[in-house]
Amino acid sequence: MRILIAWLMLLGSVARADSSVPNAGGAAAPMVSLERTACYGRCPIYKVTVLRDGTVLWEGERFVKVTGKARGKLDDKALAALADAFKAADFFALKDKYESYDITDHPSAVVAFDDGKRKKTVRHYHGDRSAPKAVYELEDAVDRIVGTAKWVGRDPR
Repeated sequence: MRILIAWLMLLGSVARADSSVPNAGGAAAPMVSLERTACYGRCPIYKVTVLRDGTVLWEGERFVKVTGKARGKLDDKALAALADAFKAADFFALKDKYESYDITDHPSAVVAFDDGKRKKTVRHYHGDRSAPKAVYELEDAVDRIVGTAKWVGRDPR
């Protein structure tokens, strides 16, 4: 019986410790991410993540001005513009992936959005001719609003 009581007390302390983990919906939770992948050529390879508090996390890999990590900050107006861009693209109605290889040697983009209630990721191979124009426009809008050109060193497309 003592073993059972000790085990239950241990379980209770573990449960309390887990409840102190910050909620994923907090200010530091990711809101938007955009990753651009390699192509047969010199396409910029990077990932940018925007947190709910406006923090921008940059990870440049190749063919970019800034390789490695960098940080930035967006104001509330830019955060609202990002949310509006996803709304205008009807993001949650898009397919999860557009990955048909109609044309080869193109890069891909992976864009994710969390509106606080729903999360979605769309994988887009740029050689897939079935991808709607809204997908391209959304990827470009994220780059423009976040200002990735300062890290890429040129137009990210």
